[in-house]
Amino acid sequence: MIAYILAVSLFALQGAAGPGGQNSDSSGKSGAHRKQSGSERNSGRPRLAHPPADGPSQEIRLLNLVPKSPAFSVVRLQTKDSSAGSQQSPAASQGSPSDPGSHTLPEMSSRSGLNHRGGLWLTGNVQEGMARLAWIAGPENAGLLTIDKSGQVRIDESLLGKKAESSRTQGQSPALALSLYILSNEGLLLLEQLTQGHRKYHLHIGDRVLTAGGEVEVKSVLNLDNNFDGRINSYRPKGVKMPSERPSQGFDALISINPDVVWYNLGYQRVISPGIVTFHELAEAHAKLEYGLEYLPNGLLPGAHSVAVEREFRLQSQRPALHNAITAGENLSINAVQESRKRSTRFAAFLGSTR
Repeated sequence: MIAYILAVSLFALQGAAGPGGQNSDSSGKSGAHRKQSGSERNSGRPRLAHPPADGPSQEIRLLNLVPKSPAFSVVRLQTKDSSAGSQQSPAASQGSPSDPGSHTLPEMSSRSGLNHRGGLWLTGNVQEGMARLAWIAGPENAGLLTIDKSGQVRIDESLLGKKAESSRTQGQSPALALSLYILSNEGLLLLEQLTQGHRKYHLHIGDRVLTAGGEVEVKSVLNLDNNFDGRINSYRPKGVKMPSERPSQGFDALISINPDVVWYNLGYQRVISPGIVTFHELAEAHAKLEYGLEYLPNGLLPGAHSVAVEREFRLQSQRPALHNAITAGENLSINAVQESRKRSTRFAAFLGSTR
């Protein structure tokens, strides 16, 4: 209820200023070293979108809680009296989703089934990938996930609505109950953001994956996008990433994970769950695309990596079993299969030398 009141209060304050009072949502850099203006550098947080004031039948949805920020995305619910279409901030029209230099709020559809071009696709070891996504959603929500022939992962919104309805208290609207149900589970929230958003995410589980520059080896994890990254672009000709450093055509982000690699946290001295590794990488990709963040902090803006870690802490607070098993701190990635092969090879060589 506190979150609902906060979101409504923010919406009221935003609406009082009028659409003309908004700053630009663009805080990212394009691949051409575009110099940021002062207003852009100070607009690291997404702004609230404005649903049209066309009657009392509209409700506020709290579907996109920004980590480390009190801001919510406000999404218009489809009703019998409203026309089809989803809401986005005025700055969202300044760049197309496929434009590496654009930085917009995610255009999220309502539960009424509005079309959106984005979503999450899974390839490679699909069975392993779905198991990891089910872990992210939580055991109580694992049955909500489906995957079609094209590899697109979806959430059964009808079944999700029924789950939220069962927890709805007296006086809550169905929309508020659904929003609070999603927000109470950081894993489910992330999957909602990925599957209902405007960007196209490609999750691949395997030791090789196709990029814009062809197939490459996945030694541990790859997290590629078309955005500017000071660690990479600054050292490339004309400040442009190499094709092998970008996702394949048609996708905005590529997250590829080698399933043979085990992550070991040096601080916790524990092996990290494959589910939390996948959660971290997906959250990092989401922060880079939706908020225009680089991997590392840039000026006053946080890094996408640190945002993903913050979301891990939030998930940890919701799931007591994760009290000492997240990626925060230093981690070692070990390919158990390769290490086993190396030991076997060395042992065979040793036996051969003793004969």
